[in-house]
Amino acid sequence: MSQSTVNSSGTRSVWSDPIRLSGMDGADGDGIEYIYYLSSSATAPVSAPTGAIGGWTDNPVAVTRTNPYLYVSYRTSSNGI
Repeated sequence: MSQSTVNSSGTRSVWSDPIRLSGMDGADGDGIEYIYYLSSSATAPVSAPTGAIGGWTDNPVAVTRTNPYLYVSYRTSSNGI
């Protein structure tokens, strides 16, 4: 995964080097939660909704010719909150 940040004016930073993601199954705790959005647009969404709604999902899917962009948003949590 690589990441980029979009500020409030819609300007996007450069993409980061790849980031390794790993995790373990189990109860919620301290960590990071990710949601994904598959799109046909090269323009990144300005913000992600709270939770997996509005086309966002917590299950990443493969890009296609029709939808070649997969955006990710994350939030940090403490004790599952």
